[in-house]
Amino acid sequence: MMIKYWLTICMFSISIFAGNSQEDADLIEKLYKDAKQTSTTSQDNIIKVSKWIKLLNEIAETHPYYIESNRNMASIYSQEHLYAEAITHFKKCVNIDKNIQEKDIDLLLALSNAYARNGEAGKAIELLTKIKSYHKNKNNQIGQINTLRQMVVSLQSNNDYKTSLIYNLELAQALKSYTADKQELATIYNNVGYNYALLKQYQDAIHHYDEAIKLLGSGGGALRNSLLINRGIAYYNLDEYDECIKNLTNAEQHIDDNSEQIYIILANVFQKKNDLTQALYYADKAENFNIKNNNKELLADTYFVKAEIYNSLYEYETAIDYYQKFLKLRDEIAFAERLRKEQLLQSQLAIERAEKELKLLRIEQNNNKLTIAQLKLEGEKNDLQLNNLKLDSEKKEQQLLLLNREKQVQEAQYRNQALETKQISQALLIARQKLDNEMKDRQLFTLDQFKKYQQLEIEKKESQLKQDQKEKEILLKDQQISKLEIAKEKGFRQNLSLALLFLGALLCFIYIVYRNKKEDHKKLTAAYTELEDSEQKVRAAEIKIKELLNQQLSGAVADQLLAADDSDQVVAREACIFFLDIRNFTPFVANKPPGEIIRFQNDMFAFMIDTILDHGGVVNTFLGDGFMATFGAPVSSGQDNRDAFNAAISIQNGLKHRIKKGELPDIRIGIGLFAGKVVAGNVGSDRRKQYSVNGQPVITASRLEQLNKEFGSTIVVSKKVYDEMPPHLKFATKFESVLLKGMDHLVDVAILFDKDFES
Repeated sequence: MMIKYWLTICMFSISIFAGNSQEDADLIEKLYKDAKQTSTTSQDNIIKVSKWIKLLNEIAETHPYYIESNRNMASIYSQEHLYAEAITHFKKCVNIDKNIQEKDIDLLLALSNAYARNGEAGKAIELLTKIKSYHKNKNNQIGQINTLRQMVVSLQSNNDYKTSLIYNLELAQALKSYTADKQELATIYNNVGYNYALLKQYQDAIHHYDEAIKLLGSGGGALRNSLLINRGIAYYNLDEYDECIKNLTNAEQHIDDNSEQIYIILANVFQKKNDLTQALYYADKAENFNIKNNNKELLADTYFVKAEIYNSLYEYETAIDYYQKFLKLRDEIAFAERLRKEQLLQSQLAIERAEKELKLLRIEQNNNKLTIAQLKLEGEKNDLQLNNLKLDSEKKEQQLLLLNREKQVQEAQYRNQALETKQISQALLIARQKLDNEMKDRQLFTLDQFKKYQQLEIEKKESQLKQDQKEKEILLKDQQISKLEIAKEKGFRQNLSLALLFLGALLCFIYIVYRNKKEDHKKLTAAYTELEDSEQKVRAAEIKIKELLNQQLSGAVADQLLAADDSDQVVAREACIFFLDIRNFTPFVANKPPGEIIRFQNDMFAFMIDTILDHGGVVNTFLGDGFMATFGAPVSSGQDNRDAFNAAISIQNGLKHRIKKGELPDIRIGIGLFAGKVVAGNVGSDRRKQYSVNGQPVITASRLEQLNKEFGSTIVVSKKVYDEMPPHLKFATKFESVLLKGMDHLVDVAILFDKDFES
């Protein structure tokens, strides 16, 4: 980079010396044409600036080319983000203290923009206020509106949102009185709402977004979509997540490649609502969009969100991977920003050096002219020839000294650059070591927390075992007491028989004893009757409890929970995971009353759940527009994969039959099946627990179901499930090897369409 700048300066010096023999007027014309002919598409703005500097060194402030040269210089400096230098040259083109003239408007607007970009918002607003007053005096309403827009941009670029809101509201009022079209007015309301949002006044922001949407009606296109996104973000900041989801999902139907930020917000919202499946779905979408658009800032945010989601799913290794990606990308962004600032500084220094070198060359050019005049005098005056030769020798010695000094300066600069490069490398190495240490500390902290959690679980189970042991001891005592009472009754009967044998003669006494026995028998009968009633009530309660459990859980899960000695037992077993999703559910139920939505879901899920249960499956959880089921946990039929596959075909055929009869609307479903080892058991606290199935097969089955959208299919199953099917059921028409998110190897899948299993 530095070599390029020094070569450029050498070219300038050659150009100057080459023009020494021309007249000043011809030289100015040549320099002007050279500067004007510079390509506007050239990326080397250093050369452009240098050519205009050469011209400015030859002309006075009153010359016709003076203003044009300074204006071009200012424009180039603005392109290079060197706004302080741009301001200096813009101010040479126009006098801002005098009254404004029409021809100076564009220059003044460019100058105000440079002030704003240089962080001098006050000076920019002062200048724009003068321009606004000029347009007001000329009764130029369009000019006033455009100036107000420029004022808003200048203030917002300097983060002065409070003052920008004042001008934004004034702009909206001006457009309203100017009777602007609805699209333009809606755009201004959107800007005002966004301004309120920047000030964290979200209710006012939502009010203006609503006004803009009312103006657009049912149209609006991209602007309406932008309003829905902004309104959804405002509701998100107000923690009104349902309204946020409603607006962002409506906007999602018309999303383009520049709206990927809403997927990050949706992922955050569903994570806070503890809907981790939906959160992961939108986080994956956000990651794909940001990678496609190379948006590193939003991609870093996406990695952080996915790390939080996987942490909530107890997939700590995946969460740590995404935390590492987030930290790495964040450091890359910071390094790129520092590098960009250093490049701007180098450009600025190079241009300053070029200006200084050209001034020195101009002085040296004048010295050369004087030297030529002296040589002419030496030719006329022979008596001064020796003195002139001495002067020439001294001058050459000075030139050699100057060249030696330049060489020393250049060598010093090279040494400084090498030292700076070495310092940057050391800083990067130290930063990388710190990052590694932080990651190790975080991993140790995570392991420590996990150990504490395991210790708490062990203590909880020990406490539960002690409580169960106490209950068993109490039950044993009750049984012993019952045995003693039965033995006492048996002894009583034996004594009564002996008394009857030995006291047979005493009829009176026997009658009395007989009457007492009869009364005791009635009491005992009543006690037995009461005991039978209690047993019947207990059986009825057990049946009712089982019915309630069957409604909330699948029958197999309920039976296992009732029969198990340890309800908290967690086991690993082979199972087939079954995911089902209703296509286009969100637009289908939009604008429908809640009662109708629930009836539709009940009609849809009723026969599907029965089909799952009839084939030996367990419905684990409902996902709004679908559900997850398991075949093989908690109990296995020995052919779980085949049962799951048969259930999928039965559901699809049953859906077609009901649509044909008019019992259900014409909708489509997608099903994904994946078999593998899962962890099953009760998850939760003492007050609330849920039978859960976890593991990589659950996430893989969900992603296989999502492949139906990509292929336009109905059922996608893993190769393992397909291989276990009997020959007469193997009718897949397409096989693919796909790479799923979060996996480092291809997965073979069989893809089935409606036509493959029409009944």
